Amino acid sequence: MVMKALRDGASGGVTKFILFGFLALATGGLVMMDVNGVFRGGVTSTDVARVGDRTISIMAFDNNLRRTLSRLGMSPQEAYRLGYVNQVLAGDVRAMLLSETARDLDVLVPEKLVAQQINTLVAPMVTSENSAKDVLVQILRSQGMSEGQFASSIARDMGNNLVMGAVGGGLVPPSDDMLVDLYKGQSETRDIQYVAFLDKDTSGTPEATDEKLQALYDATRESFATPETRTFKIITVDTAALEKTISISDDDIQHTYDSNIDLYSVPAKWTLEQALVPTEDQAKEIYAAAQSSSLKNAVQKVTGNTNGYIEAQEQDEAGLLEDIKDAVKGNTAKGALLGPIQSPLGWHVVKVVDISPARTRPLSEVRAEIKKELTENQIIDQQYALANSVDDMFAGGASLDEVKEQVDLKITTAAPVNEYGLNKDGKDGLKDMAENRATILETGFTLDEGETSAIFETPDGHFMAVHLDSITPKTYPAFEDVKDTLAKKWATDQKTLANQEQVRALLPAVQSGEKSYADLGKPISTKSNLKLSENAAAPFTPASVANIFQAPLNTPIAVRIDGGIALVSVTKANLPNVDKNSAGFKAFKAEYVKNLQAEALGVLLSAQQQKSKAEINDKLLNQVYGPESQSY
Repeated sequence: MVMKALRDGASGGVTKFILFGFLALATGGLVMMDVNGVFRGGVTSTDVARVGDRTISIMAFDNNLRRTLSRLGMSPQEAYRLGYVNQVLAGDVRAMLLSETARDLDVLVPEKLVAQQINTLVAPMVTSENSAKDVLVQILRSQGMSEGQFASSIARDMGNNLVMGAVGGGLVPPSDDMLVDLYKGQSETRDIQYVAFLDKDTSGTPEATDEKLQALYDATRESFATPETRTFKIITVDTAALEKTISISDDDIQHTYDSNIDLYSVPAKWTLEQALVPTEDQAKEIYAAAQSSSLKNAVQKVTGNTNGYIEAQEQDEAGLLEDIKDAVKGNTAKGALLGPIQSPLGWHVVKVVDISPARTRPLSEVRAEIKKELTENQIIDQQYALANSVDDMFAGGASLDEVKEQVDLKITTAAPVNEYGLNKDGKDGLKDMAENRATILETGFTLDEGETSAIFETPDGHFMAVHLDSITPKTYPAFEDVKDTLAKKWATDQKTLANQEQVRALLPAVQSGEKSYADLGKPISTKSNLKLSENAAAPFTPASVANIFQAPLNTPIAVRIDGGIALVSVTKANLPNVDKNSAGFKAFKAEYVKNLQAEALGVLLSAQQQKSKAEINDKLLNQVYGPESQSY
């Protein structure tokens, strides 16, 4: 059991800190920079990504994604449209690639450093109501990870950060003169004139025949499909009453206390003020002055400042500087002044502010703590025993009703959902089971109708099973039922194609000067101070604005706009004057260096991607989250 393993291993020092330190994983994580579009290829139909021999399943990714999006109030489809889904997945892949890179470079983090990092992380998580052990149990359950997996994660994360730091620290930023030119380019604005050709205004497109609509239906049939759905009963074993049956005797408490006495030993501690100066003479003067004043005032008097004064700090023996350790341990008087003592750092004068002798916490002080821990251990043991008995009943052929007669079960019937957990309205049909959503789906879609799964432990510490009530097979609508929709799509597509051909035919004549914008029979529009870095103003899209900023002056180009195509000419490019001391330029410089570091890391990860054959399953992402997906 978790708590027993902690108790048995706590005297190992570093192990204790490693286990408790993983609590920080609940709120921390590796922040990766954006190099979208690097990883693309083919992977298995149920995995969204693969790096080497490691994969990310759609179930695991979808569960984590929805948990993140729920905090943002955003649907997965909206997130996909905005590129956020790809960004999240690319971050996961880059984190895996970084771990592969650290491993290839033999980056190993010593246990001592891991322990130091964990000490820093765990401190703010412990409260008077919740000990580190209490929080650890909760985190292990919620994350669904073992102690060993937690330990590997901390070490891996530290190794990743070492690699990132080494890559970024070796870069030399460009000169300010070069950055000024880059800043001008980024801050450039453009004035344009344009003529819009809207798809809807195009005439003379061919009429749709039944034969053409049937061909369109055959090509896009999956977008009209109603996917297979399944109706589950979610079975939870009720273990709430177990605590009432548990009794912890005084003998149990005494035995635990005696067997783990080292855990209740508190080492001696000393609260020390120090003066640290370069010479022995200064230390002697400070020692003498401190006989009649505070140590801080003595340092001020002798040196003219307080730079050599170290405020009172509590330390145990392990934290004492080796050169002053014997003097401090050999003194038993509070308020004693020790020194001067020489160390590699200089000359010390030490004032012993307080002494806390080593002691063993008495049983009376820790009785409640031990009883709580033993109770938790027994509850966990009995939970597993009860879950195993339920599992045996199902395995022996007992029906759900028969098992319910003997064991307290909570049974919840979920609305029909597809393999991604969406109901017929495209909503999350398992939103009330968010913590266990991925496990329920992964388990439920392996069952036959009427079958009950084995009991499994969920990340939040419950014991559950999934019963498959019914399956509704995947269906396709008849051609006649979607004929009108197909006809509208056909008409829209034909107008778009015809408009493209129309503009493509006009462009050479406009570029050569044979025709002017006035000859096109369309309104001529203008825009001033168009910016590349801001959201595109209608009717332009980010892609069309990017094309406009690549175009030469007074040279017409064709760009796609909302609902059509536009012929655009850049009439003026406006470059700003740059003050190297301005806040805007300084912010740009800092951001540029940051991006340069990100690019260097991207090059490293790109090489690792080729080596590890990292791939992202775009087809599956589009099927699950894309705008034309009819899955719900």
